[in-house]
Amino acid sequence: MNIRQQGVDKAHLLNNDFITSRDYKRIAATGVNIANLLEEGAYVQRGEKTLAVDNFVDALEWLINESKRGRYIQRYKGLGEMNPDQLW
Repeated sequence: MNIRQQGVDKAHLLNNDFITSRDYKRIAATGVNIANLLEEGAYVQRGEKTLAVDNFVDALEWLINESKRGRYIQRYKGLGEMNPDQLW
């Protein structure tokens, strides 16, 4: 499984020990609960805006995008990305 974090891809191996662990069973059970959380006619609302949704992922994505609206997210260079003149 590959995960991208802060623009860097990292490969993770999900072995049999993890798949058969108690932690994984809890994660899977949570996924089932979330999948069945929304009923027909469900919607999310932020301020005056609403969106009809039929799954949790769509609701979460919409809320995250709405929270970013009107904001500028700036990324700063890390020390490893700077040349010696910039560090000085």
